[in-house]
Amino acid sequence: MNLAKSMGRMVFSFRHKLASGEIRDVEVFSGPVEYGQHTYLHSIIHDVTVRKRAEEELSRSEEKFRASFSTSPDAININRAEDGVYIDINEGFTKIMGYSRDEVIGKSSLEFNIWNDIKDRERLVSELKRDGIVTNMEAGFRGKDGQIKTGLMSARLINIGKKDLIFSVTRDITEKKQAEKQLLKSERLYRQLVDNIAEQVWEVDVNGVYTFISPR
Repeated sequence: MNLAKSMGRMVFSFRHKLASGEIRDVEVFSGPVEYGQHTYLHSIIHDVTVRKRAEEELSRSEEKFRASFSTSPDAININRAEDGVYIDINEGFTKIMGYSRDEVIGKSSLEFNIWNDIKDRERLVSELKRDGIVTNMEAGFRGKDGQIKTGLMSARLINIGKKDLIFSVTRDITEKKQAEKQLLKSERLYRQLVDNIAEQVWEVDVNGVYTFISPR
């Protein structure tokens, strides 16, 4: 009250108790008013409880998002849809692709030749424009060291400040794909070996059930 009298109209934030005992957040617009020989304090009180709670919830959500964004081992990045310019990346992107944040922010993925096949980016953008979301799209990506990595990408089209942005999460599945290829190669070699030996070969599981019998 003293501040409002001495400094003129001001805005204050308080917590007021209702007659029911409930506590509410309020904003008070106060200022001195001269009437006759007296100075009165004129106040307008707005209940901002709902707004304050919404702001607090939004702040908590942003903190959770930032924590998930920063600590995820997957590559997470936000790019402009029109030209692929990087708006933000996380540490996972740096570890997988080798580029630091300072190197890529404000530049396009096309400048770094990150897409092993540019048609994959065209397919991504096309599906995002059509459906707004892409799930588990497999594509090749070129790291800073020139090595091609296989990524499993999920992305969503978001609009911020009237601009279309791509929010994407990409998991590095390079080792998994290499292991699958090696396993497939081993299986083919094994089948060729079995098919070309003179003796007959059986595969039997622990229950005595035949799982494979060679042609001979």
